[in-house]
Amino acid sequence: MLSGTSKATTRDELLPALKLMLHEKTELGMPENFNISLALGLDASEHVALCGLAKSRRSTKELMSAYEQAQETLVEERLKQEAKHLAWETTSADMEVIREQQATPADEDPEAGPDPGQMTLF
Repeated sequence: MLSGTSKATTRDELLPALKLMLHEKTELGMPENFNISLALGLDASEHVALCGLAKSRRSTKELMSAYEQAQETLVEERLKQEAKHLAWETTSADMEVIREQQATPADEDPEAGPDPGQMTLF
């Protein structure tokens, strides 16, 4: 369970609060707000059930369609973020290799010490 609770606890304590936030016949109800349902990973039919809407209504079908579009958008955004993150990691790793190469030229031995007649300051 996403919340770390048992199914019984979720059903008894969390579900009523979710229904109040989403049910169209309550003062708090906002069926068009998909944030909670998307964060919980619910599908369109589960969102509609929490909202207390009949699936046979045209407005409910439109809401389900909008929910599915929001879900697709969320997945696309997550994929883009993951791609950026992977690209950044690759770039960071590449930059680290470049820094190492610049710090230690290939023709010099890093442990050779100073040339004869030169002294080191540190």
